[in-house]
Amino acid sequence: MNALEFYRQAVLDKTGVSLDQFTSEKRQREFVEARQAFFLIAHTNTKATYKQIASYAGGKDHSTVIHGINTMKDLMFSDPRKFAWVKEIIEQGEPVTIKADYNIYQAEMLCASARLSLNKKDVIGAYKALRKALNALATPEITDELLTLAADQKQFEEVNG
Repeated sequence: MNALEFYRQAVLDKTGVSLDQFTSEKRQREFVEARQAFFLIAHTNTKATYKQIASYAGGKDHSTVIHGINTMKDLMFSDPRKFAWVKEIIEQGEPVTIKADYNIYQAEMLCASARLSLNKKDVIGAYKALRKALNALATPEITDELLTLAADQKQFEEVNG
C-alpha cells in the first residue's frame, strides 16, 4: 500500500464513506468533504502531484484537487472541532517542513482573526502559534522573522497592557 492509498483509507475509515462513494461523481456533502480531506492530507503529507492525488479520488481533475485543498483549509478554520481528525492525520505526516508549512497556515489564519477582533488574548495566541510554526523551520531567515515577531509582540503588550 503506497502513501496515497494509506491516506485514502484513513479518510474512508474516519468518515465511513465507502470507496465507491468516494470515487463516484456524487456530490453529497459527506462524500465531497471526504474527498477534500483526502486532497489536503495527501497534498500535505506526500510529494504527489495534483494529478496523482486526483487519480486516487476517481480520476478527478487537478483543479478539483486544488479547490478541495483550499476549501478544506477554510472548513478546518471555521469548524475546527468537526475536522480535528484531518489535523491529526496531517500531523502524523513527514517531513518537519510540511508540518511547519501547515502550522504557518494555521498561524496566519489566527493572526487574521486576531487583527479583526483586536482582542489581546487572540493576538497573543496568534503570535505564539506563528512562533511555534517558525521555530519548526529553524533557518537564519526564520530566526530574523522570530526576532521581528518578538519585538512586535512586546510592543503590542506595552501598548495594550
